Amino acid sequence: MKMYFLSIICCLFFSHSKAQVGPQDSTQAVQHAEAACGKCLFGMKDNDCMLAVRINGKAYHVEGADSNGFGDAHKNDGFCNATWKAAINGRLEQNRFKVSSLKCCR
Repeated sequence: MKMYFLSIICCLFFSHSKAQVGPQDSTQAVQHAEAACGKCLFGMKDNDCMLAVRINGKAYHVEGADSNGFGDAHKNDGFCNATWKAAINGRLEQNRFKVSSLKCCR
């Protein structure tokens, strides 16, 4: 029951926010993005399933977080089958998002 209310609050928070994207290759404040499997849902050319975030329509692999850290990625609501809303903090470096914090909400 506690998780249910937390999920609702999280989704309400993210549904009223707008994406904030600063200049590339710099440390940024918290941004809102989509998170999912780069191979399965974002069409990235990978051999394996890998966590990615999509910012302003462009997908980036995530370094510093794992898709299975949020439960089984291959479940119906996992990263390979569903896109999650994410609050991320980090920087873009060499076309990868190096994450310092990542919070996701279905």
